[in-house]
Amino acid sequence: MRLWDAQGRPVALLAGHPDVVQAVAFSPDGLLLAAVTRNHTVTVWDVRSRRHATAPLTYRGQGASTDVTFDPGGRFLTAAGLGTFLWDLDDLAAPVALKVEQPGLIATAQVFSGDGRRILSISPAGFLITTEVSTGRRLDGMATGQGGVQDIALSPDGRLIATAGDSRTIKLWDVGARRRVATLTGHTSRVRGLAFAADGTLVSGGADSRIIHWPLDPRAATAHTCRTVGRDLTRQEWAAYLPSLPYRSTCDL
Repeated sequence: MRLWDAQGRPVALLAGHPDVVQAVAFSPDGLLLAAVTRNHTVTVWDVRSRRHATAPLTYRGQGASTDVTFDPGGRFLTAAGLGTFLWDLDDLAAPVALKVEQPGLIATAQVFSGDGRRILSISPAGFLITTEVSTGRRLDGMATGQGGVQDIALSPDGRLIATAGDSRTIKLWDVGARRRVATLTGHTSRVRGLAFAADGTLVSGGADSRIIHWPLDPRAATAHTCRTVGRDLTRQEWAAYLPSLPYRSTCDL
């Protein structure tokens, strides 16, 4: 694993992982860096010293590991290996593995909610799964209707999550209400990656080799639609793509 500075220059090589590194994540304060390998081992690095911050964290995944992420407070760490695995890193000298229910719905990518109380996971079967951190209990599983789901991202204010689907769509969900608020279309192949920018806009990357920057303000989005399509959305189109907003003439916004 290689570290780079903001100018794109390599500054360090972190070696010695037991298998192929599948995903990495910085802690919120930038002092720790977690890397998960295909064979279910998480290595937590001290960024400043370039040394291991903890002993390797291992677990029995059901398949190759695919994701790792910190909670907003930097205390908890979760990995996805066709299941959800969780550790408390409050004491780096003695990390604690926490029990998490492993339901029939598998998890391949995940984020913490903005308050750090829940883990939001997605599965290749197209489900969005919510797990409670304090108990490890699965709270619900909801079908996204996107075929397989490839990635998930949380908005900076913690109010929205975005899911990337094999259906060539991106869906936005209200975290608190657990409902879909918009569907974004534009990719011509499956959507593989998502990231929110600090200003709340969304960036997506697809298997069509396209990167799309999405404005999520409804007025800006509908104005763009009017310019692109050259007409109002029909009521059916509005219900499909902007279900959380009352219908109105697109080009009058």
